[in-house]
Amino acid sequence: SMRQSSQLTIMGMAKSKDDDEDNSDDDDSDDKFDDSVWEALASISKTNDADVMDDAVKLGIDIGSELGPLSDEDAADLKEKARKVINEAVSAGLDDIERTRDKMKREAKKTKEAMDFASELEAKRMQKELQAKIDKMTDSFLDKTSGMRASTKQAAAASRSMEDLDRGLELGTWGTLSGRTVLADNSLVDGTSPSLLGSIENAIKEQQGDSSSASGTATSSSELGLDGSVSVVYENRIVIVADVKQDPMAKQLVPMLERNFAKISKIPNLKIDIVAPTANMPIGANNADCVIVFCTSISQPSSLKQIFDKLLRKTLGTSGTMGKPPTQLVGITSAGTERTDKFPYSMQNLMGGKLDQRRQVEEVLINTVKKRVVEPPLDFTLIKFGEVKDGDASGKPFELRPGDVLDGPITSATAEQVIIQAVAFQPTARNATLSAAGEVPVSMAATAEDDADAKLAQSQFWADTFVSLEGPELWRVELDEYAVDLYDQLSEYIREWATLLEETGKGLTTPIQAIDSVPAQQSATVVKQQSGAQLLFLPTATGRNYMSKDEERQQESNKSGASSKSSSSASTKATAAVSSRRFAKEGGITVLVERTRDDALRVRARRCNYVKDAIIKELSEETILKRLEDAMEVWKKDNA
Repeated sequence: SMRQSSQLTIMGMAKSKDDDEDNSDDDDSDDKFDDSVWEALASISKTNDADVMDDAVKLGIDIGSELGPLSDEDAADLKEKARKVINEAVSAGLDDIERTRDKMKREAKKTKEAMDFASELEAKRMQKELQAKIDKMTDSFLDKTSGMRASTKQAAAASRSMEDLDRGLELGTWGTLSGRTVLADNSLVDGTSPSLLGSIENAIKEQQGDSSSASGTATSSSELGLDGSVSVVYENRIVIVADVKQDPMAKQLVPMLERNFAKISKIPNLKIDIVAPTANMPIGANNADCVIVFCTSISQPSSLKQIFDKLLRKTLGTSGTMGKPPTQLVGITSAGTERTDKFPYSMQNLMGGKLDQRRQVEEVLINTVKKRVVEPPLDFTLIKFGEVKDGDASGKPFELRPGDVLDGPITSATAEQVIIQAVAFQPTARNATLSAAGEVPVSMAATAEDDADAKLAQSQFWADTFVSLEGPELWRVELDEYAVDLYDQLSEYIREWATLLEETGKGLTTPIQAIDSVPAQQSATVVKQQSGAQLLFLPTATGRNYMSKDEERQQESNKSGASSKSSSSASTKATAAVSSRRFAKEGGITVLVERTRDDALRVRARRCNYVKDAIIKELSEETILKRLEDAMEVWKKDNA
């Protein structure tokens, strides 16, 4: 071939060159290949690859040339067999996958059952341990709070008893039950009475041990008519919510309260916590007995709601003891919030509705108490002041009246004394709104603790001052110029007048019933003698007492003893309505004739027999008071 001949030519050239090299002695290192050799190599590199491949030797058997083409039948048969083989392989694979899946499910089920069983055993073990801890904590809690729970039940029963005694809710959670004083009062005005701070526990003397109360007074429980012991408060705490930097009233009164509360010997171990409205409130008020809120420091009603939400929560200590949230909320606010339609308060409220907004804050405090449905009992006191002055009150005499009725300035010392009395000593301040103005007499200002006579006089003065909140008081007349010997005659005169008014009913829009005696009054503790008469409003067939014809028919049927097995749905409804009907107390007025501790006569008229949601019958009250005033003018002339 061409390739072989080229190779031979090259080899020959190379051989010839070698011979020449052998014959040469001088140029062994410098001779090169001839140009013909390089040209031959170049021609070989340019040889066509296709020609070379054609000349290559072919090995093996050409199967394609030996086998003939497949027929259509053979090709279809071959495809069918291939398809069958593939399907069988896929089916076998799917069967293996399904068997593997079933095996995994069985193993997972067994594993889950084992884990559930182990988890159930662990849960039972932990539940048993937890129940043992709960039982232990419960037993400890019940042992430590047995006295508190007993006194709480007494409190609720006493409140119901107050209503049954036609005294309504005037004393809130304070009163007597079956002759036993279960809550605080100021009956021992000779200086041995405990403070009110701390609600139930501080009000009741401990029967056992050293027979000393939590407020440091050593008296026996028989003085209060008790035949059982109650838990004693060993630490007293007051939380004051006020902005002492921005609120002028708080800036004046809070330091004085903090200083003078600490001087009261009847409230030992007293702690005062002052918290700004924007600060983080302590949950449960740190077991405080009372919370004093300066409404003048609160800008929005929602802010006070959030404050009370934290302060009134019950807490559970690490030792299993239940915390005691406060039992009294005291609001310090400004006068005129209920008189924004009258001058000068209408002008103060003109720009921005400042007084209206403050009234909303007051209503949050009041509604927090009235809508509370959980224990312990909770009372409120709303105290209204005009301008608080550090000096004198322009010579204005001291006044304290129920409601938002007083105007004028008040000295800071007088305002501070009013707050202390309302918080710690005067039960009639509970669930009441009061206003104060003027300057308290110098002789009634705070004096040294060792001056027994002065302290007794002060105690009597404040008890007599706060007595107007009982009911509250609607009218009074002082009869200082009349002899005290006329007490019995005046009492009989008032009873006869009440009976005559019942018979005539002149000018009254609501019928009344006269009762020639009065139940025991809280105010009886601050006077030497007390008597009088009651004028109770009778229910009318209006409002909640309205009865349909079916109800009247059913009531008559029940009275006559007739059977009430009527099948009509209307009769059935009427029966249920009548059986569940309970005529609510409609209110009334108690007229009291009193002989004071100074041996002076006076006559007072106060509300009575009102339940919480009863409608105040102001027109009938005004008529009765006008008739009473006229009757007293006649009595004065007859006994002049």
